[in-house]
Amino acid sequence: LTGDKSGTTTVTSGEWLTLVIHITAEQALTDLTCGVLLRDRFGQDIYGVNTHHLQAALRLQAGERARLDFRIRAELASGPYTLTVALHSADNHLDQCYHWCYNLLHLEVAGVSDHAFAGVCRLPTALEVNST
Repeated sequence: LTGDKSGTTTVTSGEWLTLVIHITAEQALTDLTCGVLLRDRFGQDIYGVNTHHLQAALRLQAGERARLDFRIRAELASGPYTLTVALHSADNHLDQCYHWCYNLLHLEVAGVSDHAFAGVCRLPTALEVNST
């Protein structure tokens, strides 16, 4: 996990992150999903996504390897975050969870690259001002 500009796990809000995950299948998996979950310092789920939701089907034979590159824009408030990664079937980890890495990585957001904001995340916002 690194920020595109910083090259480290300490990034500026708005910076693009690249998360690289390497998978080696120990058995044939015809319905494999890789999910990532970002949590804040209170353990609240801030953002989660997986290959199923991104419509990227994964099928691996025993011994086969895959590399996944997730690109996520960190439109987050300053503070510490953790990243959990899971390998499972279908759209969630409740039925078949093959591997779960709780708080696998740590991320620190420090500073803002665009306008200031309040709350946990910055939402894309447009403003139009008209005379009346």
